[in-house]
Amino acid sequence: MKSTDVEGFAEWIRNLSEHDIVELNRKRAERVATLHAQFIQAHNADNCYLCGHPYAFFDACSPCIHWLLLPKGFKKQKHFPEVYRRFGYGEIAAFLRWLANTEKPFGNINDLPEEHRENAVIALSIKFRQFEWSFACQPSDCAGHADTNDGANPHYHLQMLIGGKPFIGYNDFHLPFDEEDLLHLEMARRHPGLMTERFTVGAGMKTLLDAQNSETLLKLAVPTNDDAAASFRIGTVVWFSPENPLRDDELQALVEEAKAKNVTFASLATRNGHHVTHLIQPASSVPAPADRHGGRRKPTT
Repeated sequence: MKSTDVEGFAEWIRNLSEHDIVELNRKRAERVATLHAQFIQAHNADNCYLCGHPYAFFDACSPCIHWLLLPKGFKKQKHFPEVYRRFGYGEIAAFLRWLANTEKPFGNINDLPEEHRENAVIALSIKFRQFEWSFACQPSDCAGHADTNDGANPHYHLQMLIGGKPFIGYNDFHLPFDEEDLLHLEMARRHPGLMTERFTVGAGMKTLLDAQNSETLLKLAVPTNDDAAASFRIGTVVWFSPENPLRDDELQALVEEAKAKNVTFASLATRNGHHVTHLIQPASSVPAPADRHGGRRKPTT
């Protein structure tokens, strides 16, 4: 991508009025909502909204992202390049995010920067049914490897597991970015903060565990003993003073009330004037980061 294209786009953004920005965001939100409604209608019939065919349909002449659901006849070496040559990273990741959130909102998408390799340009793991896709891009990938043929241009890598077993490995392909991908990446590199990536229907754990959302999260969270259904865990520490101690009967009453109302203990703990600290972490069912160098990494705590 030419430097002038990126700088021209950045200058255009800087010259937008507050009204223009609000209007652009509104139109984008409306467009996403319309597309997502089409997606859900098709998905409920087990169809792909992009091509209109069932997820199980395969036609080698009509590449589609739903091929990543492995319809019969799909061969990775022969057919996968047709997918990533037609669809950019942004389109592929958005489609898979939408799929994941039909099964379990937020918790099937691990886009937490602190759980992935430092300085990663892209680090994302998505789970849906028996499939798990992980995307990775380091600065060297973004620049391209001059000493290679298929990796000389800016690219990213994909790993795909089926039932926990490898189907596509990170080193199998160098997936090229399209022009829109490159514009977003260069804007983030040269003008950090000028554009903000925000997901609505495709939101993952990064959005869910954003510090700005923590109070709302605590109020709306519904307890569950099924870890597979959970997106996050809440740890609660109650600090009390000699002047305002936390009595055993008070603690038991709060626990019983939380169970009766089907709310979290954390949402009630501050009621009696105690100072409370909450630790919100991803549930164990959230897909773990898949490292390109040395297998799966343990999430940080």
